[in-house]
Amino acid sequence: PEFASLADGHVVRVSGAHGSDYGFLSDDVVDARADDLRFKGTAATVSIRRSTMRISLAAKGGVQFRFQQGPDTDGDYELAATGPVGLQISGTEAVVDLPPGHGGTAVRLRSPDDWKLSVPVAGLQIIEEENGVRLHADAGVQQAVLQRGR
Repeated sequence: PEFASLADGHVVRVSGAHGSDYGFLSDDVVDARADDLRFKGTAATVSIRRSTMRISLAAKGGVQFRFQQGPDTDGDYELAATGPVGLQISGTEAVVDLPPGHGGTAVRLRSPDDWKLSVPVAGLQIIEEENGVRLHADAGVQQAVLQRGR
């Protein structure tokens, strides 16, 4: 693999045949850009594979990114949250994971896709927006599974 320090040392990229991984870390809230990614916050990771992307925010913040899942499916995305959150996009599914013990979290997923909640979850409100969805998860909600609409 190849290693690179980007964005004035705030981002480390590891790339190779497996894909690319990015680690973002700062003591203070920073707005940093690296390749097709924009990080805002204090800590995040991004893993990009051929057909899957995984983002983890360790604290309040956001990541904007371009993701291509196939020859004709790419676009600009953004994940932003008021606390720690994980997002995995693969195929027709997006899974939002929240940590145990969170006190309630708001999550915004901006996307060129139309996402719908696959199964209703008690304590989870989903609000459709022009370019994505906003989720409001009460304490105790740990996962939301979204299906890509057509």
